[in-house]
Amino acid sequence: MKLERPHSQDGIVLTMAGTNDAQVRRVLVRDRATGEIHDEGATDSGAMHFLYSTPLGRLALNACLARPWFSSLAGRACDTSFSSRFVDGFAQKNGIDTSTWGGPSSFTSFNEFFARKRSTSTDAQPDELVAIADSRLSAYPITPDLQVTIKGSPYTLAELTGNCPELERFTEGTALVFRLGVDNYHRFVHVDDGRVLARATIPGVLRTVRPIDGNEGVYRRNTRAVTVMQTEHCGRVLYIEVGATLVARIVDEGASEFKRLDEKGHFEFGGSTVILLLGSHIQVDNDILKASAENIETHVVIGEKIGVIASAPPRIH
Repeated sequence: MKLERPHSQDGIVLTMAGTNDAQVRRVLVRDRATGEIHDEGATDSGAMHFLYSTPLGRLALNACLARPWFSSLAGRACDTSFSSRFVDGFAQKNGIDTSTWGGPSSFTSFNEFFARKRSTSTDAQPDELVAIADSRLSAYPITPDLQVTIKGSPYTLAELTGNCPELERFTEGTALVFRLGVDNYHRFVHVDDGRVLARATIPGVLRTVRPIDGNEGVYRRNTRAVTVMQTEHCGRVLYIEVGATLVARIVDEGASEFKRLDEKGHFEFGGSTVILLLGSHIQVDNDILKASAENIETHVVIGEKIGVIASAPPRIH
């Protein structure tokens, strides 16, 4: 059984040839301090395989689980005091130390636990680029044909941003993909001092499609929140927050002006990803670029240096 490596711009998933890729995946993640690489793949549950890979499962998705009312109902359930009884088991299963926050009993709901808050800091200089989330990070050079795979669905940057007219400013820049695992801190911060220029929300889509060969598949486009910013050192920046297909809610703090490391928002229960588009004057650290080119993500924490701002940002006309 051989390994098939997808195009490097897809970046984070390797599948086993001859197997169902909903069941067997290699997701390689590097510890930046030690250089050790761990395989976090092969974790998809039988339930997810049922939902996305069987006719009955897809019927359930389209008829019920993918509907806005279901996401709203599930979100409200995670806000109830009853949901707090699931905190301890979830934390133990995913290796999350809750003692820093006072233990499981200190949370009044599951969402309060999942979106728990802490203080953040950095030793980085103003001309150094910092990580905006505790996450698994990948970095890709922005090219006209760049595709980023998120939650198993490939997107072009135009698809991700709803054809945002600002995209042309990031030609030859870098796309940073911060993938937050369930064990991560689910709040994310601003990368620099600045102000918001525009915001937009792009609704998600989930439906069954039938390709020309007759095999059914699932077409997924998750909810995205897009923010255009002008910052002091990084220049024009585009934030794209991607929620989960079923449950996750994206919460934006709504500040129109901000400082570096000010909280931008958080995710409530569900998978989540934040993407930053940066200009060509910013250089991401070589170890991250090299790992990304080899389909390996890098563990980072909020405030950690991940690059340098090599020159002044281009002037906006």
